[in-house]
Amino acid sequence: MLRRHIFTILLVLTCLSLPLRALSDTKETLTIGALLSLSGGLEQWCSYMKKGMQLALLEHPDSGIKVIYEDDHSLDRKASLAAAQKLVNFDKVDLLTTWTASSIPLLAPVATRSKTPFVAGAYDRNVKNGGPYVFGTLVNYELLPRQIAQFLFQTHQAKRYALILAADDWSQSYVAPFQEELSSLGGEVVMSETLSPQETDMRSIVIKLRERKVDAVLAPLYGSSLYSFLKQASQLHFEGLIHVGDGMFEEDLKIAGNTAEGVYATQIWLRSEELASLLAEHFPGTLNPLQLGLVASGYDWIMHLNHVKQVLLKENKELSRENLREALMTVRTKGFLGEQIYGAPPATSGEINVVVQNGTYVKAAEN
Repeated sequence: MLRRHIFTILLVLTCLSLPLRALSDTKETLTIGALLSLSGGLEQWCSYMKKGMQLALLEHPDSGIKVIYEDDHSLDRKASLAAAQKLVNFDKVDLLTTWTASSIPLLAPVATRSKTPFVAGAYDRNVKNGGPYVFGTLVNYELLPRQIAQFLFQTHQAKRYALILAADDWSQSYVAPFQEELSSLGGEVVMSETLSPQETDMRSIVIKLRERKVDAVLAPLYGSSLYSFLKQASQLHFEGLIHVGDGMFEEDLKIAGNTAEGVYATQIWLRSEELASLLAEHFPGTLNPLQLGLVASGYDWIMHLNHVKQVLLKENKELSRENLREALMTVRTKGFLGEQIYGAPPATSGEINVVVQNGTYVKAAEN
């Protein structure tokens, strides 16, 4: 009889312990590996994105999201690859993120081999062809160059165009959509040059622009080549329009000085008292619409991934890499920058046309 009671008690205790053990074994922390440019010049974008990510985590301390930040040293290939491999293979992150689609050709194989979802803060043809583990969001580089072509042709009646490009994936992503849209509108590309990102002697190029009577230049450049082009275009009195895509931010305006006056660009742009108020609770100072737009991109990123996590837990699914990949295909949220869905290209370009006036960006007037 005693033996039977002991067996019964052990059986009851075993049954009671099963749910507790199952709960304790359930993984409820989502670990994100974030590749950002935290040094080397491009941190002027990424510092605000990181602040937005931090703000989301501070506002939702019980989210169960952990972010491990790694520095890609302003897209240095060796540093980027080493950081991605560390995050995926050593830190065992559930999901990898990067702020720009230009690193997709280099890093997509890392994500594919490890079957790790990889989310870039932009969508382009590299993302489209990156495979089932690669996603793009926020800025659509299939739509953005078309928007620029429409702006220059319809608002400014520019007919003759030149492309001044850097020999990298970001700059080259503008070419096909811009030319396709321009052709449909009736514009003509009469000149195209591809340069090393470090090229600084632009005098012969500017002279060609004048000789070929170019009305507008699309020049998605950055760093020393950008500053040199703007300076030499000003010195040689090129009178056409210059649009630099989204590669020129506030620190660049300070360096370029007066040579940036009247130059057009595209940028994420947001006015939001709600986000500004949230930010003020944790970080001192105020931000302009340009900076706030970047903060919003980081904030929306975390909030969307938090919602993906909650959907999986509600469905009693493990926070595995494969389950995350599948959920990313369909989950939708609405953030400060609009609808978020990573399983499809962003429905809008994600940026607006701006122009430099008195050393700062203002919204460009459009028809």
